[in-house]
Amino acid sequence: MNDKDLDAAVERLDRLVDLSVISNTLAAASGQLLARAVSAAPPAPAPVPVPVPPAPRAGPAAAPPPGNPPLPPLGVPPYPAPAPPAPRGGPAPTPPAPGAPPRTRAGRLWDAVKRTRVGRALGGAVDRTRRWRDAGRATGVRG
Repeated sequence: MNDKDLDAAVERLDRLVDLSVISNTLAAASGQLLARAVSAAPPAPAPVPVPVPPAPRAGPAAAPPPGNPPLPPLGVPPYPAPAPPAPRGGPAPTPPAPGAPPRTRAGRLWDAVKRTRVGRALGGAVDRTRRWRDAGRATGVRG
């Protein structure tokens, strides 16, 4: 398709559809619809005056209204401060005995695992196994 064919097609399309007429028609129709919507809308309600209660009297004779708790003095929080959280975890680890060999990496890892919930369960199972083994050795039972 060359430029002459393209110009001819645009000219034919221009004759068929006049865009300015369509845009003017749409603008007029939307303006009419907006005018109808505004005229059909209910009127805005008039502002209702709100009664303002009189200011309370100042001085020692002024008391809070009945049913309301008295306000604390300025600078005092209305509720007591919450207690600090309790420390979590079990007992503090005992320090190594003087002259004891330092803990190995595996030993430190096992200590860290024992402090978890799963580690406590594993530690309990290991302790039971050792007790049974030791009891078997003491009685001469093997198995």
